[in-house]
Amino acid sequence: MQAVSAPFAIAVDAVSYVGSAVATYLIKEPPRERQQRQTPGHTERQSLGLKELFADPVLNPLVRSATVAAIAGAMQGPLVVLYVVRDLGWSAVQLGVAVTTLGVASVLGALVAPVCSRRLGTGRAYLIGQSVAACAGFALASTWWPFVFVGQAMAGLGLSLYGVPQRALRQARMPDHLLGRTTAAWRTLVIGGQTVGALVGGLVGTVLDLRAALVISSLGMLAGVALAYFSPVRSTR
Repeated sequence: MQAVSAPFAIAVDAVSYVGSAVATYLIKEPPRERQQRQTPGHTERQSLGLKELFADPVLNPLVRSATVAAIAGAMQGPLVVLYVVRDLGWSAVQLGVAVTTLGVASVLGALVAPVCSRRLGTGRAYLIGQSVAACAGFALASTWWPFVFVGQAMAGLGLSLYGVPQRALRQARMPDHLLGRTTAAWRTLVIGGQTVGALVGGLVGTVLDLRAALVISSLGMLAGVALAYFSPVRSTR
């Protein structure tokens, strides 16, 4: 971005989204037999999905853990760029390398997540991934530049390490005909929570400072880890 200007970088990003849209359009969905049955409304589907999630002894604490961690983790999203540029005085190149570190770590985490789940169990793999991601804020708040890269790597690695097993648990414990409803309900809680977390992060960063917001975010994510640790999730294979 520093070499070719910000508008050019934004244009390249826009083109990548167009390519993604074209690739998605070209995916051919296999034909399915249509069943004539009454379809519940959107609100009813959400309600049924939530009931199924909270009725399951493993998914109940898992969704609570994921929601709390998502709210806390989203506090960091709006702050990281501002933190490294304003507080640490990093250049656009340094920031780009830090963001790339997170992306590369996410890919590596996706590669090792299945192995981690098989060897440690799905529940423990989720706990390890959430713990790694949670501690990223502590590393970022240290202000020492190597730890900033470590924090970005932890955030990316942890994201994949807990994302893969939590999806696997949902798919394993829900029958096929309920997966759509429970996934929609899950995303409403978790992604909706991220919206709240981003707002809270901005408020905390304004009232206190950015380092304090990063630390509070990590503490909140560890609270989400605790919800899953002291539950049947920990022993789920």
